[in-house]
Amino acid sequence: MHIKCKFELMNTQRWRAYGAQLLGRLANLYDKVRHTNKKDSIIFLVCLAISTAMWLLLALSEVYTARITVPVKFTNVPDDRIIVSELISNIEMEVEAAGFSLVSYRIFSGFNTLKINLSGFTDNNTSTNLTISDTYLKDQLTAKLSSQDRLVKIRPERISVLYSAKQYKKVPIVVNDSLSFRKQYFLANKAVVTPDSVELFGPAVYLEQINQISTNAISLTDVHESVNQKATLILPDSVNDVSLNTKEVTITWNVDQYTEGTTKVGITALGLNKNQSVRFFPDSVSLTYQVGLKQFEQITSSMFTVEADFSDSLIWKNMAKIRLKPNTSSDKVAAIRIQPASVEFLFSKTDK
Repeated sequence: MHIKCKFELMNTQRWRAYGAQLLGRLANLYDKVRHTNKKDSIIFLVCLAISTAMWLLLALSEVYTARITVPVKFTNVPDDRIIVSELISNIEMEVEAAGFSLVSYRIFSGFNTLKINLSGFTDNNTSTNLTISDTYLKDQLTAKLSSQDRLVKIRPERISVLYSAKQYKKVPIVVNDSLSFRKQYFLANKAVVTPDSVELFGPAVYLEQINQISTNAISLTDVHESVNQKATLILPDSVNDVSLNTKEVTITWNVDQYTEGTTKVGITALGLNKNQSVRFFPDSVSLTYQVGLKQFEQITSSMFTVEADFSDSLIWKNMAKIRLKPNTSSDKVAAIRIQPASVEFLFSKTDK
């Protein structure tokens, strides 16, 4: 608590004159007794102490005008709203109070923080601008004064709070990871995030800027077994006043040791006209792929296709062979190699 006092000019001048007069008389008295015996000196000092105490009591019994700074704290902001204006941190009030009261406020911290409960002002109020009146503030501050003291005025006289209704948005979580594996080990599938999405609450203007939430950067080396790790969600620096329903997620990297598998797959022609057909030599090719040991038995030839694309005639028109492209529907397969990588072909026309 901070208390700043400015006494009225008239009272200050009067007590300064009185104090100066008293000190002058005491100085004259001291000049008369300082050359006397020790007993007289002691009597003088006692009189001086009594006079000083009486002067202090008289001074503190006077009424002064003082400025007192009271800290302000806003509490119980409704969950469905968010404050977008800058709030004041203190209120300055001017009071008329006896010197004793002012001293007690200074020594015993007579003014605690003024807590303003915003839930009492926002209930059933659909406005986006809330005003806390001077009547409310003066009532709260007067209650902190003793019955003999009087509140003259406050600054600011009222408080304006600008708020916005909180909006809701659900976005996916993106893992910001960098992994390096021990030889013959690999990531069996995409990292699994639990939960896989996060709920955002805040002003619509900020939520519109967010389409995903990233985790903190994670770096793992020499990975050779599955890993579970906690990660913190990071909001973009460009947004303010946005909260998350969770700040932490669990990430699972399923790691497996790979082996190689092979399968035979027929060739599918793309980009042919309706009256065209094509034969390939050979009409099937061999695919070699990498797969985790745990997933090896689940892989079948139906998960693979090999395509020959004839859409661009400029590429194959004067060529005897066409290059093939392997594909798979399984996310458990990696590093597909095809043999042979290109095959000969022969066109033939069919009846319309």
